Amino acid sequence: MSRFFRIPELTAEVLRQLFSYSPGTGIFTRKVSTNNRTKIGEIAGCRRPDGYLCTSLGGKSYQMHRLAWLYVHGAWPEGQIDHINGDRTDNRISNLRDVSHVENGRNQKLGATNKSGANGVHWFSSRKKWRAAITVNGKSRHLGYFETVAEASKARRSADEVYGFHENHGRDGVIGGTGS
Repeated sequence: MSRFFRIPELTAEVLRQLFSYSPGTGIFTRKVSTNNRTKIGEIAGCRRPDGYLCTSLGGKSYQMHRLAWLYVHGAWPEGQIDHINGDRTDNRISNLRDVSHVENGRNQKLGATNKSGANGVHWFSSRKKWRAAITVNGKSRHLGYFETVAEASKARRSADEVYGFHENHGRDGVIGGTGS
């Protein structure tokens, strides 16, 4: 017999009745079976094509990292949840932070089309030099032309610090996930 579980509004209290959450592992386990396919004690969540973990409750899909925030802090996040290490499956509370869209963008992995291996650095063929740039508040800022990728990258890293980019911004790839 199918049971359809209805939730008028998902609150921290309701979430804590349905799941146990381990802040150290980021894993949710079920305390209650909400339909024919779920069992008490099983790990909740499935991986979406974009790499994030999610679960359905009462016919609505929820991202597990947002549920982790609600579970621990008792309120929904005000902004976006950033996975600090860039691993979209790592929902340990120490790896999550509530940030604005802009702040979340300042902690992205190196772009898939990047050819220099350094964030914000590309070959400028007309000058036959490496160009470093950074975008802040929607405006691109030129940082200079350099003889080597290493010099251009150093200039970009300095600008990252000045403009408040996360230390992980521009990391090369991510273990276990697809980015932040």
